[in-house]
Amino acid sequence: GVLEHPNIVRNYSSWMENEYVYMQNEYCNGGSLEDAIKAGYMDEKQLRKILEHIAQGLRYIHSKQLAHMDIKPGNILITKGPKIVYKSNFDTDEFCDDDDSLEETVYKIGDLGHVTNLDEVVDVEEGDCRYLPKEILNDDYSNLTKVDIFALGLTLYEAAGGGPLPKNGEEWHNI
Repeated sequence: GVLEHPNIVRNYSSWMENEYVYMQNEYCNGGSLEDAIKAGYMDEKQLRKILEHIAQGLRYIHSKQLAHMDIKPGNILITKGPKIVYKSNFDTDEFCDDDDSLEETVYKIGDLGHVTNLDEVVDVEEGDCRYLPKEILNDDYSNLTKVDIFALGLTLYEAAGGGPLPKNGEEWHNI
């Protein structure tokens, strides 16, 4: 089935040609969270927004009995566009947020290549080992939705200034 949610990058079509897989996805004009982290760490307000958006996307994915299995900064894409403000009563500020910017930033889950069906956990395709809990590294696939939450926590840690996460060695094993 197709996953349609405002916090998931939309896939329009996929096909195989000459042993290569091609995918036509929604364009995200803000690059990836990995790119944004390289430009500078996120403040608390940005971190809250990332958490809210990606958690909503994960809740939707998990409600479909799926697990993403590869949440990391490089797989969180950013869309920026004009902000739309809805007000039901122009005499109150009740429905306005405290952000006066004219631009809206939306964080979206991309790269659905490792998505695993929770109803048929036979062959689990693991993502980047830096973002996986030790249970997965020990082949314990009993709670795959928590893998996504764990990876989101490490992603936020990295975005807040705690990263980049080590790729191997003693420091990686300590994490």
